Amino acid sequence: MRSIIIGLILLVAIALLSQTISAQSLDQIQWTLTVNSAETNHISMTLSGYNPNPFTWTHGFPNAAWAFYSIDGDVQSYMVPPMSIYITIQAGETLTEPMDHYAYVPPGIHSLQAHALTAAGYVPLGIPVEVNIEPVSNVDGTALPLLMTVYPNPCHGSLSITGQAIKSGTARISVFNLKGQKIRDLDVMRPSDGSFTVVWDGKDMNSKPVQSGVYIIRKIHEGGSETRRVTLIR
Repeated sequence: MRSIIIGLILLVAIALLSQTISAQSLDQIQWTLTVNSAETNHISMTLSGYNPNPFTWTHGFPNAAWAFYSIDGDVQSYMVPPMSIYITIQAGETLTEPMDHYAYVPPGIHSLQAHALTAAGYVPLGIPVEVNIEPVSNVDGTALPLLMTVYPNPCHGSLSITGQAIKSGTARISVFNLKGQKIRDLDVMRPSDGSFTVVWDGKDMNSKPVQSGVYIIRKIHEGGSETRRVTLIR
C-alpha cells in the first residue's frame, strides 16, 4: 500500500513539474511584439523570437491558443483561435497574426501584451506595447458606433444579442470560451434596415448547457467584426 501511495505522489509530482517546465520554457524566451497596423476592427501584430536557438512550442494538449490581452484595465481580450499542433520559431523569425476577424477594438490608447496558453495557464511573452487605435469613419465622415449589445451580463442561462449592422445581409455570431474553442455558431438573417436580434440559450453546438464562466461573443459581418465578453452563472 505504501509503495502505491509513493507511486501516486511521484506521478503527481512529475505532472506538476512538466507543467512548470512548459511555462518556464516560454517565459525564458525573448520576444518583441510589433503592431503593424491599428485601427478599429483591425489589428495586425507580429511576435518575433530572438532567442539564440530555434524553439519549438509543442502544445501537448488540444486547446492551445495565442491571445493578445489588454492590460490597461480594458475588459476585452483579443483571442486567437487554436493554431497548429506545434509552432517552431527560429532565431529572428516572426509570427504574424491579423486580428481583423477576431476582435472589435475600441478607439483609444491601449497597452497590449501577447500571452501563450500552456498547460499551466497563460504565460506573458515579451513586454507590453502601447497602441493608439484610430476610429474608423464611414462614407460621410462620421465615426461608426458600437453596433452590438449583449444583455443581461452577467446572465443566468440565456442572453440576448441585439444591434445594428453596417450592411445588410447575413451576420455570423459565434460563441467562444477563453481557450479559443468555438462553442456555437448563431447565424442571423437581418432585415433590410440592418437590425438583428438573436438569443443564446447557454448551450453548445450539441445542445448541452455550458459551464459557468466567461465567454466571448463575436459577430462577423460584411463591414467588420465585434466581440463582447459575457459572464454566465449557473
